Amino acid sequence: MSTPPEQTQRWYLHSGGGAHNRPSDGSLSPVAPTMEPVDSFNSGVNDVNTRVAQVLNGATGQDLPGDRETWKGWWINQLGYTYRTPDETPKPTVVENVPLAYQPQPTPVFTTESVG
Repeated sequence: MSTPPEQTQRWYLHSGGGAHNRPSDGSLSPVAPTMEPVDSFNSGVNDVNTRVAQVLNGATGQDLPGDRETWKGWWINQLGYTYRTPDETPKPTVVENVPLAYQPQPTPVFTTESVG
């Protein structure tokens, strides 16, 4: 049994990460709702990053958040240098139209035969 078109749910992935079930400004591309494994993986990474930040804060006596740039700046400062946060560059949005019912076209195969 197929889902009527008005009930089909479309998912959109934006360049900043994450999936949405509605389009916004055209900068989103539809993706299948297979984001669950990605979200599950990212959740595990975030849990590890939180634990690492707790260990670093405990070892250094700091109270810094778990993001990489803050810790990188702190460490470079400890080495006696000045750290400048890199400018935020916009992440590109890639839109690729892929036909859903793709059927490869047959290609001719040439053979040679020896008559002996």
